[in-house]
Amino acid sequence: MNKKIPFFLIIVILAIGACALGLVACDEPHEHSLTHTPAKEATCTGAGNIEYWYCEDCGKYFSDEAATTEVTQAETVIAATGHIYENHVCIKCGQADPNGTEGLEYELLDNDTYRVIGIGDAADTDIYIPSVYNGKAVTSIGDQAFYNCSGLTSITIPDSVTNIGDSAFFACYALTIYCEVGSQPSGWSSSWNSDNCPVVWDCNNSDVAEDGNIYYIADNRIRYALNNGAAMVIRQSAALNGEIIIPGEITYKDVAYSVTINAAAFFNCSGLTSITIVGSVTSIGNYAFCLCSSLTSITIPDSVTSIGDGAFESCSGLTSITIPNSVTSIGSYAFYDCSGLASITIPGSVTSIGDGAFSGCSGLTSITIPNSVTSIGDGVFSGCSGLTSITIPNSVTSIGEYAFSGCSSLTSITIPDSVTSIGDYAFA
Repeated sequence: MNKKIPFFLIIVILAIGACALGLVACDEPHEHSLTHTPAKEATCTGAGNIEYWYCEDCGKYFSDEAATTEVTQAETVIAATGHIYENHVCIKCGQADPNGTEGLEYELLDNDTYRVIGIGDAADTDIYIPSVYNGKAVTSIGDQAFYNCSGLTSITIPDSVTNIGDSAFFACYALTIYCEVGSQPSGWSSSWNSDNCPVVWDCNNSDVAEDGNIYYIADNRIRYALNNGAAMVIRQSAALNGEIIIPGEITYKDVAYSVTINAAAFFNCSGLTSITIVGSVTSIGNYAFCLCSSLTSITIPDSVTSIGDGAFESCSGLTSITIPNSVTSIGSYAFYDCSGLASITIPGSVTSIGDGAFSGCSGLTSITIPNSVTSIGDGVFSGCSGLTSITIPNSVTSIGEYAFSGCSSLTSITIPDSVTSIGDYAFA
């Protein structure tokens, strides 16, 4: 006699069989065999990941070592960020914008590649030459392509460039050249860098130039050469204008550098109106602010001990200046042709005043020479046509040639007994 099997028993038997055959997943608890993957930050071009643990037995991903929070494989992936370009440089990885600077002038060559032949309509002071233009490689920079581009501060040359013509960067006095190649290719002219601008080779991996300096433009627009703990303010772009502050110290990549002002650092920056030097700057180099004709004021800190030759030469807009008590020497022609200078105080710390230091200061009406000065050099006050009075102290023993020549408004002068020699044409 056939007996019927209860329905519920059939279901149990089928379930057991299916489980045995692997047709139904059995989520029986088990001890995970976990492999740990540490977190990796995404880069501009490569994906990263979160920290996670993976079980090889059950194929599951977890965000914690206890395997209590399950995630999908997709959730472990951090997508690449992509480049973020500012001024044609990625702020994350430093790579140059492959599209390069807009407005450069190109020439298509017979070999179906492009040559950069001029700055064209480009207005940037930092130039980036692309490796590809209009779908074709950029392989050359022509003769004098950037001739007299005195406002340029940097140019980046891709490794696709195999030829650079004569004097390509002639008279680019404020320029630093960044090359993607590690050394000069044989196809570059021997005079491609005729003015010996600083060159940083292998610039994608290094910021050190061939002369050992790191060339760096700070947020305040000032250009520095960094080396051995010193930050030297070097030749600036002639386009620098307005008000600037020169700090006593800067920090680059977590390293502090003390600031000095190099010779001709701001030469012919005719748009500068005000300069404040702060901190621990000890010297102002020769011709540092020469031809800064719009400069009306400058603050010199007590840390400065010397003012170089021609430091403020032809700063015709400068009306007054205070020299701190720390200064011991004023260089030759330091204030030559500062025609707008109406007053100046020479502190008692100054022991030497160079030849022609105040010559051509036609707006100067009076001046007092401190007792610390022992000699008045050649032509120191020549051409000071507005000078009506001057006090010479007993410490002075000699007056140089042409010292007061052309001082047409000077009506009287008292020469102390200490003076033993007066040069030719001293009062011509």
